[in-house]
Amino acid sequence: MITTVTMNPCIDRSVHVRRLDKGSTNRVTRTRTDIGGKGINVSVALRNFRYDSRALCLDLMDSGAYLTDSLTTMGVQPVMVPVPGRLRENLKIYDDESGEMTEINEAGTPVDVSSYKRFMQRFRSVLSDTRILVMSGSIPPGIPEDIYRNMILEAKERNVTTFLDAAGEPLRLGIEAKPDLIKPNRQEMEALTGDRIDSLESACEHAMALVDRGVGCVCLSLGAEGAILANLDGIWYSEGTSIKILGLQGAGDSMVAGFCIGTLEGMDEEELLRTGMTMAQGSLMREGTQLCTQRIYQELRPRMPVVKYRSFK
Repeated sequence: MITTVTMNPCIDRSVHVRRLDKGSTNRVTRTRTDIGGKGINVSVALRNFRYDSRALCLDLMDSGAYLTDSLTTMGVQPVMVPVPGRLRENLKIYDDESGEMTEINEAGTPVDVSSYKRFMQRFRSVLSDTRILVMSGSIPPGIPEDIYRNMILEAKERNVTTFLDAAGEPLRLGIEAKPDLIKPNRQEMEALTGDRIDSLESACEHAMALVDRGVGCVCLSLGAEGAILANLDGIWYSEGTSIKILGLQGAGDSMVAGFCIGTLEGMDEEELLRTGMTMAQGSLMREGTQLCTQRIYQELRPRMPVVKYRSFK
């Protein structure tokens, strides 16, 4: 079983404007609303490919059964820990002319100590039959910033494969526990290292520095420039393929779902990166927080380039 963790679930409202004029009135051309949260997105992407997963989430009680009902409708097994408060709401403004997306994200409802303890008890109860643990996204106020590190350490004691996709201090502390895979983007890696990543060489250098610290595999996504996958055996690179981009959110989460599938199927590094990149770009071809489908995947995968950029064996 794949277990995804979403500490800070949300409602994503995506709006499109022809051109975003700051300080001025902007007319919305189209809009959609989706349930969101990075771990939830991973679970939904997996379900699109008929892989089962459970989504372990904080369930904000003021929002009623919306989160549970949404996950059930999408075919994802919800594992809810009820806590006081409401689901945070995020606004994604997509500029059709420039292709840029502006995000306005709420921090989330503060979580008290007793709720945190109940969450950790529920987490431990699902570890016994978890094969891959995916920890994704931000944490709400009140949750200790070392929660992902602690979860990784407990999972490793049970030989559970651990994937981490986070930013800031939760990422930095999580790395200390040596997860099997992390997936920072360029901005997250620059914030982590304090250095600018302005070339493929600098991306490789920083990825390998984390591998040398004990991270099993580092996928560094570089936006329009593609992504690299680095481990002790080498570095693989994909520049991606030409597509029409309709939405930006959820692409990284689809990539993580691809890594889950590739791991379960025993793929080598080249095919692992090809799977992740195909699913990421497939999500870019859909509006809002809609994720890659099997039809899009089958269309894109044959033309997704991957090369071995560097070999260490």
